[in-house]
Amino acid sequence: MTILELIQLDGFPSKKAGSTGGGEYAGPRPWCGGEDRSRVWPSQGEFGKYWCRGCGRSGDAIQYIRDHRRMTYQEACLQLGREVILPSTLTGSRPAKPHWEPRVTAAPGDIWQAKARKLVDEAVYHLWTPTGYPMLDFFSQRRGLIDATIRGFSLGLIPLNRWEGAKAWGVDEVLKDNGEPKKYWFPRSATWWWMSATGPPPGPSQKRQASLIAGA
Repeated sequence: MTILELIQLDGFPSKKAGSTGGGEYAGPRPWCGGEDRSRVWPSQGEFGKYWCRGCGRSGDAIQYIRDHRRMTYQEACLQLGREVILPSTLTGSRPAKPHWEPRVTAAPGDIWQAKARKLVDEAVYHLWTPTGYPMLDFFSQRRGLIDATIRGFSLGLIPLNRWEGAKAWGVDEVLKDNGEPKKYWFPRSATWWWMSATGPPPGPSQKRQASLIAGA
């Protein structure tokens, strides 16, 4: 039994409207009415497919039976004479999740630390120039931060996009498919220090959304 036959048995006759997808039929929909909002393709898939232009409902014959006749997945399969194939989560065959191990990381090297400190210093400088005034307004008006807090946490602004090579930061280069080394991208954004719990702050964090909101 195709989905076209199911819909017609439920009192919603359909007329052929085209040859798309092996034959396209139009008619009223069980959920939102109308004369021709329904689109049915009985030749697509195992039992056909449907789509309503009004409410957006769509699916195959099993989904139609579940939605309109309020049957379970198993009941819909049995009505269509189809073998009931339960999802793995219902049969108990769901694979076990792999044990999660935290990634071991090390503090960046001295060159990276020096470059990061310089970047933050430059960002702090730009924040207190006319270029950074929109971001300052964002911090104070939208976030309620006072100047002492902004300065104390070294909040800053990278005013323009910039790219720098990995070697300049003292880290190994990663090559692209064309053989050229990848570069670090520092987007136009707000910055602040990410504070380490075991030592000095290892480098800057960035918040691009804030800079875009502030129009920096």
